[in-house]
Amino acid sequence: MTDKYEYLSHVLANYLSVSIGETEDAALTALREHMSHSEELATGVRRDIAAALTDPHFSWRSAFEAFDVATVESEASARAYALRLFNNI
Repeated sequence: MTDKYEYLSHVLANYLSVSIGETEDAALTALREHMSHSEELATGVRRDIAAALTDPHFSWRSAFEAFDVATVESEASARAYALRLFNNI
């Protein structure tokens, strides 16, 4: 996942990981702010999210657990969380 979706990995590790210590809202606000100042970041993040959402081999559940974002019970729950989380990105 890290190599294929570099920007998504960056977001999960550097904004949404619980080890960062931010609330979900604060993390997403910071991400949106940084994206507003970097077209490269904005394009890469949006591209990776869209690609991951259509990739049948990508596991949101595994990604969230690997980057210590959330523990979810199923892949369907993880995908629903991703859709909600990244709805306005």
